[in-house]
Amino acid sequence: MENLNTKEMLKNLVCMPEQLKRIYGNNQRYSEIVYILTNYKEYYTKIPTLKAIGERTNLNYNALKKLIYQMYVGLLYHEEGSILKFESITIFHFSGYDRYAQFAAKNLLTIPRIGEN
Repeated sequence: MENLNTKEMLKNLVCMPEQLKRIYGNNQRYSEIVYILTNYKEYYTKIPTLKAIGERTNLNYNALKKLIYQMYVGLLYHEEGSILKFESITIFHFSGYDRYAQFAAKNLLTIPRIGEN
């Protein structure tokens, strides 16, 4: 996880809105960041930048980066155990600055990889 940069963490967090809301939505320290990340469509399909989040939350870059990291690690190692339950999911594929695709799937047990049928 040391090689994961903050932008990649943001991309991953944006894709887990329900988990973010459930774990961090009522925590005053994270609630505004959670609101921004779970309502990212207002940013016209672009994932919000740290600068944009910082301006909206009045947090400096280092403090915001630390909170994003804490949220990311907290989701992966939450005390409740298996919190990532995906009964139906939406998969996003980003292929450039303004280009993306998404689709919803139910009962998807494994994520398909390139070359699989």
